Amino acid sequence: MSTKENITKKGGDLSITLHRSQQYKEMLKLLDTMCVLISLLSNSRERLQAVPDKIENLITEKHFTRAVQILSESLRILNQPEFITIAALQDIFAYLKNQEAVLTSLELLADNIVVA
Repeated sequence: MSTKENITKKGGDLSITLHRSQQYKEMLKLLDTMCVLISLLSNSRERLQAVPDKIENLITEKHFTRAVQILSESLRILNQPEFITIAALQDIFAYLKNQEAVLTSLELLADNIVVA
């Protein structure tokens, strides 16, 4: 093998190595991003699991406006694609949808009482 052929072959090997190195760097960035997302999702899930008790307490204390705010924010979060597929949150979602109907009924009832 001539020197020219040897250099060309080694240059090709270096090109392959450089390409792989860039791929690994991109994969590491993606893994870092995934770790951050998993952490955020985990924290959000824990906060969402506490929402039913919060709403119940607010309703009991007759803080309906705050209950509606928390309910709306929680439903907005649960309707995001990354949460829709989490089976552990489906019970919370169903509860919140039910509470939404209850609070809407209470709001309509209150509006009718004020008008009358």
